Amino acid sequence: MKIKQFYTIAIISSLILFACNKKEPIGKWNDIIKLSGKDFTFKSGGDSVLITAQGKWWGIDCIALDSVRLNIFNPTGDVCNFIYTDNNLAITSRDCNTLFIKMNPNLKGSERVLNISLMAGDYRDGIKITQAK
Repeated sequence: MKIKQFYTIAIISSLILFACNKKEPIGKWNDIIKLSGKDFTFKSGGDSVLITAQGKWWGIDCIALDSVRLNIFNPTGDVCNFIYTDNNLAITSRDCNTLFIKMNPNLKGSERVLNISLMAGDYRDGIKITQAK
């Protein structure tokens, strides 16, 4: 009986040890979006950027301005024909592999940070725009 318990404990310990050391990939897909840029700095008086992608099968998952998630309506999830506008910014797709992002003048008194989370299957990426105060 004691040998059986010993083997059971040894097997469970081995499984736990190997499971804890196993490193899972953060995404199984490689970069299939291939953005022309990911990190931008805008002037406080307003600025814009046109971002292109080599991939055509990707979408916008989430948009947040100063850590506040914006309510975007994107029923298909893809970037084709995407339009979002509010008092602070406008994001539009000109086709299935470009995004035009425009931020209006920053009247907040502190810098603004816009984060756009992108997805393509199991691959995740993002765009970060910091606008001066």
